[in-house]
Amino acid sequence: MEKINNISFEDWVCAKELLLRGLTPQKVYDILNIDEDIWYETDKLWEEKYVELWSELKDKKNAITNPCSYSFSEITEIEIEKDLKENGGILYSSKLDMLEDYSIELPEEGLTLEFLKEQNEDDWLDFIEKNIDNKTENIEEIAEKIKILNEQEYVFYSVNCLDLDMSWGFLDYFNSRSEKLIEDIELHLEIIGAKKYLEIVKQAKPIYQKYKVLDDEDEELEEDIPSKNNDLLYDLEEKLSKLDEKYYKIEEKKSLKEFLLKYVKKNIEKFVK
Repeated sequence: MEKINNISFEDWVCAKELLLRGLTPQKVYDILNIDEDIWYETDKLWEEKYVELWSELKDKKNAITNPCSYSFSEITEIEIEKDLKENGGILYSSKLDMLEDYSIELPEEGLTLEFLKEQNEDDWLDFIEKNIDNKTENIEEIAEKIKILNEQEYVFYSVNCLDLDMSWGFLDYFNSRSEKLIEDIELHLEIIGAKKYLEIVKQAKPIYQKYKVLDDEDEELEEDIPSKNNDLLYDLEEKLSKLDEKYYKIEEKKSLKEFLLKYVKKNIEKFVK
């Protein structure tokens, strides 16, 4: 398989997962023998090819559930946990946010209708996302975020989380989001009129629930005891992967962002001062 800046698709998948799980970024750069700038360039280029090549990756189960593979086979779970406690993952995520938000600046008085009308409509969602991020800065608990956000902002936040996470697929979305967000996403997709997306999410939820039960059982086993759930987990991952592909096909025709923008325009006064 091809490489970008001498980094294979498999190593890129593992590196992304390890970084998000908390491994110190510099360790990833050292293992791949690159610097930070090359990593971000490579990350962007592989992201553009992701959907096409993910379907070709034979060892999906290993790449998702065991990112300590390929060039990262010497990395241990203990090392990841240690780095996470030292904020390696948090620092990496913050850097990503900074890179993504560098061109998004709100006026000092906050997001106003007058300001939005001066901007290109294609950028409205970015400004609203930035405004919501500012409101909920340093708040981790979703229940606390909901108290700060109004109903329309929460719908936006919820759907936007799905849209962001689905660049990696349903398994990543369900694993990384709170029960409250997962519980409410169906209602929110219905509210914005994204019916086809709603159908896919409804199919994916029960599959993930079965997966989570089996995965939790595995975590309770001693490391030297072979798991009896491997084949079942793999089958469920494959089912979710097929739903990922259906989701991407829907996205090709009409993205969630298009539904969100229509919803924002209809409720614009709820997103501005």
